Amino acid sequence: MGIHRAQLVGYLKDTVTLLESSPHYEWGNSGACNCGHLAQVMTGHHKADLHRWALERDGDWTETARSYCENSGLPIDQVIDVMLSKGLQLEDIRHIEYLSHPDVLARIPGRSSLRHNQREDVILYFRAWAELLEQEGVTWEARRMLPQDRVAVHDSIPEPERG
Repeated sequence: MGIHRAQLVGYLKDTVTLLESSPHYEWGNSGACNCGHLAQVMTGHHKADLHRWALERDGDWTETARSYCENSGLPIDQVIDVMLSKGLQLEDIRHIEYLSHPDVLARIPGRSSLRHNQREDVILYFRAWAELLEQEGVTWEARRMLPQDRVAVHDSIPEPERG
């Protein structure tokens, strides 16, 4: 197992621990969602900072990964730089937000899909992914997201009341 792979397993397990102990999980908050929790563990940044930086771009982590530019100077791109340097690929970020990588889902008996915005399902996904990466002889490859991998994206930041 390569160093990035071994590190990634550790980050996934630490994220499970954080998700189990954190009182704050919110899929619509870029610092407290699926990727947000992993980013907290991988970068050491606070969820509030991650959320604020993500708001500099439109969309969720999937859109942020799609718009990623290593030379932009944006803090959220610097966060992604760190995550990529520690073993993730951009497609992994997209799959994390929707819990959609088919190889990870195949490791969860009786579950061909997960609810992307439910803490318990996120924990199942990260555990299954860590187990998959720990398995000898398994090659990890980020897969392109297909249209059927996506769920409807809802803007989760409420609009201010207009009176």
